[in-house]
Amino acid sequence: MILKGNKQKHITMKTTRFYTLFALLMMAAMGFSQNENLPTETETHIFWQPDRKLCPEDFQCDPREIPSGALQECDSMDYCVVGAFGLFKIVDVTKGRYKPGRYHEKAYMAPAFQKTKSWMLKPDTLGIEIQQLLFDMNELHARSIRYKLDHFLDSTDMKNTDNPYTMFFYTFYEQDTEFFNKLQYKFFHDVVYKEGDWNLERWREFIDTGLEQFKEYATTPEDCYRFVIDKPIEKKMVPAKYVMPSMAR
Repeated sequence: MILKGNKQKHITMKTTRFYTLFALLMMAAMGFSQNENLPTETETHIFWQPDRKLCPEDFQCDPREIPSGALQECDSMDYCVVGAFGLFKIVDVTKGRYKPGRYHEKAYMAPAFQKTKSWMLKPDTLGIEIQQLLFDMNELHARSIRYKLDHFLDSTDMKNTDNPYTMFFYTFYEQDTEFFNKLQYKFFHDVVYKEGDWNLERWREFIDTGLEQFKEYATTPEDCYRFVIDKPIEKKMVPAKYVMPSMAR
């Protein structure tokens, strides 16, 4: 059957709208998939993700760079696996002149394990478990900062301001870092020096409970990717030139 005139035109327009909608849905699905598969590590760093656990091959420090004291700790305390950890952080802001009401900023954080500064002096499964827990403790640190900053902004209606992260990020980072430094000291006192009353199993349960409690503030692949490429992800954004120092001092 041959369609003519307006009827044929109407069907053609409906078909075009269908394929346009289909294409948009496919692009959205692909975008989601790409976000889920963003690179989260480099040749030198592993950024924290729940399905990426540390393994012996990750400890790649040049033997010539291992401190002499590490051998003594391995002999005396059986502490033979050591990881280098840090919390990468940055605030990106809208490029160009400041425009009230149209200013945009975004804070990124990602716990990192540096392969080239981490060593394993002998095969030690328990030692890797200890380092994994320290890595997870850094992730809990990041989640705690996100939670406290978000909760503060909600409770004070600061989300209506143009630059809450450049104003308050370091205040909450410094407060939380002080607490987690003490927590890490307690962990070493208990598990490494074996002078405390908590064992590794109890610490594992404690950290897992914290991670679950703050699961909605977990480090995302996007957070990691920001540091993998070492530049802003969003267009028309640049690293903030100035972030206000901590007001907690």
